[in-house]
Amino acid sequence: LIRRLLIPFILFIVLLLFIMFFKFNRIDFKGLYIYYPYPSLVNSTSVYIFKKIREFMLPKGMILISINAFDPLISSLYTSSLISSILSSPLWIYEIYAFLFPALTPKERSAIKKFIVPSIILFLTGALFAYFIVLPALFKFMYYLNLGEGVVPSLSIRAFMSTVLSFVIMLGLSFEYPIVIVALTYIGFADYKTWLKYWRYAVALSFIIALIISPGATGGIIETIIGLTLSGLYFLGVLISKYIKR
Repeated sequence: LIRRLLIPFILFIVLLLFIMFFKFNRIDFKGLYIYYPYPSLVNSTSVYIFKKIREFMLPKGMILISINAFDPLISSLYTSSLISSILSSPLWIYEIYAFLFPALTPKERSAIKKFIVPSIILFLTGALFAYFIVLPALFKFMYYLNLGEGVVPSLSIRAFMSTVLSFVIMLGLSFEYPIVIVALTYIGFADYKTWLKYWRYAVALSFIIALIISPGATGGIIETIIGLTLSGLYFLGVLISKYIKR
């Protein structure tokens, strides 16, 4: 297992260092643009990506500030880690599956193959939901709240990137809700009628997860949206479980 996981870990570290300490320069070679990596910490790829994230998410009047000496470096590390994780994720999945493959029965292998693509799609959907909908709305709410209280709308650069990172990962994982339900039904752990019977607990759990992801930061607006979305995903999982049972 260590040998299997060492390969994607090395790739993750290499990508992280490259994104954090290199940028792409462009040269014009007889009308043909050629890009090549060039060492740069100040204008690295992570800095470029960070600027794009900031421009997309933050209202124009909100100011990012550096509170501690190493906040810019840590935020760059957060950005590099996020991009490196996304790029290296296929190799992580392959190596883990290759390690488990000899111990699986043909039915279990078939089940994994059926669920792996939908689980990836759901994770990406959750991450994109956080990036394009939840986070911009959250920062906009914080901006207008600061204006209402008569203070300068500002945010620590480290807090900004840690919020982005945590929301993207947590919502990506939360969107695996239907996969968990369907997988447990597929292996015979529970019937779809059981899932339907305890729907109240599932809805309550959805809103608890929403509060963990966004603990009252927007007065319940974003938390309600996340809770309703996760509740909808639960009932989607129940419907698919009913189809599998048939």
